[in-house]
Amino acid sequence: MELTVQNAEFALQEAGKSNPGPWVDHSRYACVSLRTLTRYWKISGGNLGKALD
Repeated sequence: MELTVQNAEFALQEAGKSNPGPWVDHSRYACVSLRTLTRYWKISGGNLGKALD
């Protein structure tokens, strides 16, 4: 299976059905945060502190 946002969301939904709880939303928020930080990392050329100033 190719790693895509759609596949990750599908896997998260399936796991949430068999084991519901607040961890599902937490995982979504963590993913969004990671995407945001990755964008800043790329913009900054690897100097995240500089990008967030």
